[in-house]
Amino acid sequence: MASRDYSEDEDFYTQNFEKKGVLSVWLGMRDRSGDTDIDTLQDLCGVGYYRLSDQENNHFDFQMSDIGDLLADLSYADSYRDAVLAAAAARGITQARSVLVQYDFAYDPKVVTRKIDEDPLFLGVFDYSDQ
Repeated sequence: MASRDYSEDEDFYTQNFEKKGVLSVWLGMRDRSGDTDIDTLQDLCGVGYYRLSDQENNHFDFQMSDIGDLLADLSYADSYRDAVLAAAAARGITQARSVLVQYDFAYDPKVVTRKIDEDPLFLGVFDYSDQ
């Protein structure tokens, strides 16, 4: 649940991040095990409307873990894992404390009007297949 109701924000329904066949990936670098009342996308990434049913995340007690291991149990990971790992490696990142994936969602931080937290780190938008 978000820390506040963002539905009255001017851009709540107009960010237009929904897009079939792609997903957005964030890597958590901070231990947020105590942050149980934070909605990562709304509170930390400035997102308005999104479908929670299109989201998956993973962590191993928020311990630093290989990104490939964090992705392993997520849906359709075989179709996007290599691209995500390559993007992370290009930034010198091989481990994270958590991963969040929002399916059918093309996040663009330039569209966001609220402050974006430095963590989680937005890694990018990637193609995926649900076949």
